[in-house]
Amino acid sequence: MNGVKTQTMTWLTARNGRDNVASLLSPRSHRYTLEPVYDTIESVYFIRVGVFHPFRAPQERFVSASDSAPGNQTDNQKNNQATVIHSDGACSGNPGPGGWAARLRLADGKIQEVGGAVPDTTNNRMELQAAIEGLKAAPAGDIVMITDSQYLRKGITEWIHNWKRRGWMTAAKKPVLNQDLWRILDELNNPHIRWQYTKGHAGDPGNERCDEIAHGFSQGHTVELQSV
Repeated sequence: MNGVKTQTMTWLTARNGRDNVASLLSPRSHRYTLEPVYDTIESVYFIRVGVFHPFRAPQERFVSASDSAPGNQTDNQKNNQATVIHSDGACSGNPGPGGWAARLRLADGKIQEVGGAVPDTTNNRMELQAAIEGLKAAPAGDIVMITDSQYLRKGITEWIHNWKRRGWMTAAKKPVLNQDLWRILDELNNPHIRWQYTKGHAGDPGNERCDEIAHGFSQGHTVELQSV
């Protein structure tokens, strides 16, 4: 499949499902984004912002014959050479006592877990704290950051650009919630980090382990963290 065919397929697919354009294209290949205009402790509401660019094909959706040629790396191969971090946050009450957790699998296969408790917080803050602490514990180099929080993933990869442009205000002209943690995460973020979403409670071992740790801390339990 050559580049021209890839562009054509992307355009036809997008035309038949404009509502799904954001899921077809990566943030770098378009300016069609989803942005929060109002969020509470538990909810985030969205509006569509920007314009659709049909002529930029995503790099991740269609695979040409050259992509599978010897010497090209698959996502699994890249992940094996990177530090893979799962993170999760939990809160009993929301707001209430919270816990956060991150599980790092280093490139050499070693496992490192970090976690902690916060007396009075929210679930979203714990999701942010977990990612921050995971990145702080990671060695330099490529990182795959895996989360079950769309608030976290979309916030750091999409929404944050407009927040910063507006002086950390939302489109509704309200201060961005959890701004203190977003600023820290923004400082830690860099082009060597790939942000990925995984569905929670769906059998992902790293995600399940982080959920166990975070909930344990949020409930005041003593949690034994692994370092092997």
